[in-house]
Amino acid sequence: MKIVYWSDYACPYCYIGETRLKKAIDEVLSDPELSVNEPIELEMRAFRLDPSAGKVPESDTVTRYGKKYHVSPMLAEHQVEKISTLGRREGLEFNYGSTLFSNTMDAHRLTKLAYTKGNDVAEKLIELLFKAYFADNKILADKDVLIKAGTEAGLDEKEITDMLATDEYMEYVLADEREAHARGVTGVPYFEINDSEQIYGAEHTEGFKKRLLKILSPEPSEGTSQDKSTESGHVCGPDGCKL
Repeated sequence: MKIVYWSDYACPYCYIGETRLKKAIDEVLSDPELSVNEPIELEMRAFRLDPSAGKVPESDTVTRYGKKYHVSPMLAEHQVEKISTLGRREGLEFNYGSTLFSNTMDAHRLTKLAYTKGNDVAEKLIELLFKAYFADNKILADKDVLIKAGTEAGLDEKEITDMLATDEYMEYVLADEREAHARGVTGVPYFEINDSEQIYGAEHTEGFKKRLLKILSPEPSEGTSQDKSTESGHVCGPDGCKL
């Protein structure tokens, strides 16, 4: 089974959705009654929320939210904290309000490099970059931040530095985004399982599990494809994150 998903490192629901998906996969694979022997492969594809964003953040997310929606700092903080709470419920260190938004092209290019070294390296890098942004509030356009995450994931420092000094893998990132737009994807996260089952938004863990079982089980239970969590459908797009 292969799960392809479009995501951005600055998207809180992408981090939450990916975490829920991995929990669902672990539950499916560890259930002795299911006896699933089929490997489940994940592949992240790029979907930058704001391709025009600069490499230097203008402000933290609470301030940016308040200015964008013309609300008071108190209301902005309250709305953003609601998203952070969803992340913390998944066991994540989640400080969305103080994140520093910047262009994520280089982070996605680094991810493409990581995939050339194997899925394990890429998966480790993806987790490190999400953590750097949401837990540690690092700037993902900062080359030092990317080099640190890349080397921790197992990449060679010189190879990272050389790549960041060029436009290498940029076309792959742009191709991901063109493909998403061609499929009608306007927000992320967006998941496709075996090119047949589509999941739009940060589905709940149980919802992901039911979608996986629908494909893995020869006779899925009635209603599986329609069951939705009350928290499913959370997405971020160019206009912001749905609350």
